[in-house]
Amino acid sequence: MKEEIEPKATTRAAAYALWMKAPNPMVTFMILFVVGSALIAAIGPAKQIRNFSITETISEL
Repeated sequence: MKEEIEPKATTRAAAYALWMKAPNPMVTFMILFVVGSALIAAIGPAKQIRNFSITETISEL
């Protein structure tokens, strides 16, 4: 006779439950933080480049 196994009592069930409770909101927060930081870091130099006068820059060389 075959023995019946309770799926929720196996180690695979515990591993799956742990995986399902992974900190997805924290990962999302970190990704948004990194992307936001990169965008903020690019704004300053972009403003400076936009305000450059090409003729003044060339004449200074």
